[in-house]
Amino acid sequence: MSCTQALKRAFPLALAIIAVCATWRIAPAAAEEIDPKFANARDFRLKLFEPTVPGFVTLGLSPRRTADPGAFSDLSLDAANLSDEGRSKFGLAFSGQPYWWGHAGTTLGSYQQHTSAFERILARGQLSLAAAYVDFSSGYYQFGLGWQTQLLDRQDHRFDPHSNDCISKAWDELRRPAHQAADDAVLKAIADNPDLSEDQLEAIRDNVLKEMPATGFEAARKSCRSLAAQDALAKASVIVGAGVNARTDDTGFGGTQYDGTAVWATYRQPVTSNGFVALQFFARGKFDGTLGVPKTPKLPAFVDGNEYVGGAGIALERIWWKADVSVSAVEQEFRHAVAKTDDFAEATLHGAIKVRDGLWLQGSVGDSFGREFGDKVSFGFNVSVDWDDLKLW
Repeated sequence: MSCTQALKRAFPLALAIIAVCATWRIAPAAAEEIDPKFANARDFRLKLFEPTVPGFVTLGLSPRRTADPGAFSDLSLDAANLSDEGRSKFGLAFSGQPYWWGHAGTTLGSYQQHTSAFERILARGQLSLAAAYVDFSSGYYQFGLGWQTQLLDRQDHRFDPHSNDCISKAWDELRRPAHQAADDAVLKAIADNPDLSEDQLEAIRDNVLKEMPATGFEAARKSCRSLAAQDALAKASVIVGAGVNARTDDTGFGGTQYDGTAVWATYRQPVTSNGFVALQFFARGKFDGTLGVPKTPKLPAFVDGNEYVGGAGIALERIWWKADVSVSAVEQEFRHAVAKTDDFAEATLHGAIKVRDGLWLQGSVGDSFGREFGDKVSFGFNVSVDWDDLKLW
C-alpha cells in the first residue's frame, strides 16, 4: 500500500505516517526506484552501425555473405542491391527483435537481475523476412527468412550494470527531487483536506511534476546511451545466424520451390582500447541452393549446389561511421555435369555512415580472383531505416 493510500484510509494517524514516509523518502538504504518508463530496457538502444539483416544474409545480398557486428534494430526496413557483370539482385527486408515485442515493459534492473543466459541470447536476436528480385535472364523472385543473435553477454549493453547505474545516478540527481516535491504536495493536500479523491491527489502530483520538467534527465539518458555505445565498440562480439530460402521459377510466380539453407558466424575483436580498430573473422555455408556464376557458355546462369565462405578483415569504426576491408576464400560445389567445383578468392571494401538517427547508408565494392569461369567485380548498397529512432521532422 502506498503512503498516499494509507493517509487517506487512516487520517487520524496522518501525522505519524507523514513522519514515517518522510523518513522513508530520505533513507539511502531504501531509495525510491526509477520510474519504469524512464528505465525501460527496450528503449535503451544503441545508435551504432546496423549490420546486414539476416534476411539479406540468407539471400546472399550481403557483400561478404555474412553479417557484420553491430547494434540490431527493434523494428527496421532495409533496401539493398548487389550487382555484378550484367546481373543484379534488389531486395527489401522487414526485421525486428521479437523478444522485445513481448517484453516492452521490462526495466534495465529487471533485465539484469531476472533473465537467464539463454533468455538474453533470445533478447539479442533479430528475425527478418526478405524478398528480392533477381534481374538476370528471364528474372525470378527469392524469399528469405533468417534469424541471428549476439552470443556474448559482454556485448549486451542492457545487461551491463554500468547502463543501469548511469540511469540511476541521473535519476537521483535530476529527477528524484521533482518526485519528492510531488509527494510532499500530496501529503500536504491530504493534511489540509482528507476528503480528496485518489484522482484529485494524482492530479496534484502530476501538476507538480509538469512544473519540474524532465528535460535535464532526458539529456542524461541520451548521454548514458552514448557512453554505452562507446563501451560496446571496445568489446568483442560474436554473431551467429541461420536462414532458409525459397524462389520462383520466373517473374510470374510460376512455381515456388525450396532454395537452400544458410548458416553464418562473425567474430569481431577490437585491437585498440577504444574499439576504433578491430579485426573481423567470418564464415558462411549455403546448402542445396541456387549459386550465381559468371557468364559462360559452359554453365547456365544459375546452378544448384553448396557454397562455403571464410575470411578475415580489418575495420575502422566510430559511433556514426564504419569502413573495412576484407579478403575471403570461396568454394562452390556445383550439381552439374560440366563443372563440379570452383575455388577462388574475393576482396571487399565496405563503408557505412549514419545520415541521422535511424538512417544508415552503406556501400561496397568487391572483386574475385582465380575463378574457373572468369572473375567479376561487384557493387552493392544498403539503406537501413530504424523506425523507432528515425524522426522525419
